[in-house]
Amino acid sequence: MSKFNNLIFVKFVNFSLVVLRICFGDGIFRNRPE
Repeated sequence: MSKFNNLIFVKFVNFSLVVLRICFGDGIFRNRPE
């Protein structure tokens, strides 16, 4: 179950990064088309 929990944690972190990207107006990640 530890591997499964780690996968959920990684997905949660990635989701948080996406939310931060949207909140900050995509200014830091301007190198991507979207």
